[in-house]
Amino acid sequence: ARHYATTLRDALDKTRPIAKEASLNLNRLQHLEHRIKSRCAEVETEVDRYAESYKTAIEEHRAALRREVNQVRHNKLSALHTHHEELQTRSEHTSHAVMFGQELLAEASDIELLSLVTPIL
Repeated sequence: ARHYATTLRDALDKTRPIAKEASLNLNRLQHLEHRIKSRCAEVETEVDRYAESYKTAIEEHRAALRREVNQVRHNKLSALHTHHEELQTRSEHTSHAVMFGQELLAEASDIELLSLVTPIL
């Protein structure tokens, strides 16, 4: 029995440092796990912050582009309407001139025609 007790003590003496080392390694692994989780949480926060700032920048850029498009639209349509009004006025003046010319040819005497040739042409 003494022999077994001595063998058991020797085995325990050899096992204690292994158990202590295993316990230390478990603590190290837990510490490493905590560091990994913390760092991953930091990175996730950074990613979310970056994505939000990128999204904000994109929205601001979109709004600026839309304002620019609206300004261009307004300027182009304003120029188009001005051109349309000028063309409408010219068309009316031309129609009046044609009608006047036709009436002049139909109803005016030779003297009236000769007196108006220079101002008309």
